[in-house]
Amino acid sequence: MRLSKVLFPLSLACFCWSCASSDFAAEGSHRAERLHGQPVRRYDALDYDITLKVAPGDSQFHAQVKMEFEITSPVDRIVLDAAGLRIAAVKTSFPSGGWDREGDQLEIYFDDILSAGDRGWVAIKYSATPGRGIYFRLDNPAIRPHVFTQGECNDARYWLPCNDSPSDRASYSLHAIVPVAWTTVSGGIKIDERVFNAAYKIVDWRMEEEMPPYLFTFVAGDFVTIEAAESSTVLSRENIFYVVEEGDSNQARAAFARTPDIIDFISDYTSVDYPFAKYSQVTVRGFPYGAMENSSATTAKRELILGDQELRPSWPTVAHELSHQWFGDLVTCRSWPHAWLNEGFATYFTALYRESRFGRDDFLFHFGNTIDGYLNSCTGANRRAVVKHAYEQPMDLFSDGTIYPGGAARLHLLRGWHGEEAFRKAINIFLSDNRLQSVDSDALKRAFQKAGCVGMEGFFRQWLYSPGYPELKLEWSQSERNLKVAVRQVQPARDPHTSHNAYETGSLWDFRFPLDIRYQVIGGQVEQQRVWITRRQQQFELKLPGRIEWLSFDPDAWLPASLTVDEPVAATMRRLRRSDSMRDRVLALRKLVSRHLGEFAIEDLLSIAEDDSEYLMLRVEVVRAMEKLQRNWLFYRARENPPSEEWLVALPDLLEQEWRKAIGRR
Repeated sequence: MRLSKVLFPLSLACFCWSCASSDFAAEGSHRAERLHGQPVRRYDALDYDITLKVAPGDSQFHAQVKMEFEITSPVDRIVLDAAGLRIAAVKTSFPSGGWDREGDQLEIYFDDILSAGDRGWVAIKYSATPGRGIYFRLDNPAIRPHVFTQGECNDARYWLPCNDSPSDRASYSLHAIVPVAWTTVSGGIKIDERVFNAAYKIVDWRMEEEMPPYLFTFVAGDFVTIEAAESSTVLSRENIFYVVEEGDSNQARAAFARTPDIIDFISDYTSVDYPFAKYSQVTVRGFPYGAMENSSATTAKRELILGDQELRPSWPTVAHELSHQWFGDLVTCRSWPHAWLNEGFATYFTALYRESRFGRDDFLFHFGNTIDGYLNSCTGANRRAVVKHAYEQPMDLFSDGTIYPGGAARLHLLRGWHGEEAFRKAINIFLSDNRLQSVDSDALKRAFQKAGCVGMEGFFRQWLYSPGYPELKLEWSQSERNLKVAVRQVQPARDPHTSHNAYETGSLWDFRFPLDIRYQVIGGQVEQQRVWITRRQQQFELKLPGRIEWLSFDPDAWLPASLTVDEPVAATMRRLRRSDSMRDRVLALRKLVSRHLGEFAIEDLLSIAEDDSEYLMLRVEVVRAMEKLQRNWLFYRARENPPSEEWLVALPDLLEQEWRKAIGRR
């Protein structure tokens, strides 16, 4: 997308166009003849100038847009997505042969064939009834009136005629004509606010950075604006603000309190400063998703800020949407099969922020749950590649449990495979080289190659473009000072004759990856060795300085893989009690409980649950696990020696809740 543009601003005074104007081709002059089977999107949208009026007593909105474009190859028409929009009039900068509707598309014809490099504009006057893409909350007297848009994946076309593709980026201006008491938010910065008439005002917003239309945004309503309590190092507090209903101010301050810190963390980790002039977060009623990362202006459902910040903190959602300002907005997936570049990165950077602020134990516990979510979703018929080209609707790719956790797990694997320094260098290259561009997954591959990481062709073929993940059966035994390890990949083998994807055939189904083995010998230090798995079955023999106290496979959870460890029960219990990996301790606990082996070590489990020095979420998991034991030993222990009410009240809220459920005391 070109940065230089020639602007043709529309006068706001001309908002109410006359359909009889000779400058426009009115309805009824539609051109019937069209060329079929010929590419129609052979242009680049450069800028949208949008004027939109919302009146509380009106069940529809009225708007006009002027889109500037540049032709990329010879064409005799411009095709725009315009679903459900009532087109009143169309004007172009070139002699026009009329316009026509073809399903959800608007086709505007030119008398002559335009050549590559030709620049021009089309202007459209239209109206629509809110539904998809734009939502009105005006009819319920119990709700403060407001309106908002939501464009992902292909819903911008329901409120704006546009080239509704993540690959076509453009700057935009938005002129909102709204009641004088309303607050507005859009992408970029507010340029001006002035009187339109006695009841309405005009608010001008400008987004200079080029974005796909699904990231355009407009919110307006009876809101209040709250500045952040502090600045970030890259963005002043007056440019970090929250727009909420008047009674929600205190909740918003608490829910969004970490925003400046998250901005600083991502800016520092990537060595790329927050890319926009402001960051706003708006909460609305009935938002169709949890939140949406519109460029510089996230919209979220109101429920995000209303929960208990200790039991259900809002900051993970805040961090996820903020991460998108770099991954999804500054750099965007070119097409929806590569949406993991948006969602996988946002999921992983939320986890990285957790690690930086709450420690490695908290990271491994929660990221382990992320991996588990992926493994549980990507099974059977749903076992698919992270990059998937076959789908019915783009949003289907977002909802099957793959691109969020599966994408994040691939990034974590890259970090573990190549190390922290190389990983951060590659991420910086990815953002810097592709700034304000829409890319596919190969752009990330090139960034890692440029950072000096080898083997990227095979990695991307296997871990991104091929389906599934390793399912590992692991065994170990020790004789004297020799440790014998056997690794088997037991995931289904793929028949190359039935594959529809060249990347899903042959040896690629046998994954290649590093496997870390961490252990502690009795009376010794914790040590770690890395072995490389390159075949379906492999055996290793490692020399150790003494007898093993405990042993852990993949303790840092680098692998998006299921691990089943064949070992004595006593070894599993020692992992639970002594391993230095929180992920390993949780997996050991689950193994004990799944086989009801925890019943034979109830005192050990209780000692963890009652130990204030233990990591909180491990204590919670232990209490939940003991509830699942067939004989519910926790209940009998609690009945004989019940915890005091004072002890329960002093526990962190989540742990207190689990204890009360376990012992039947509410």
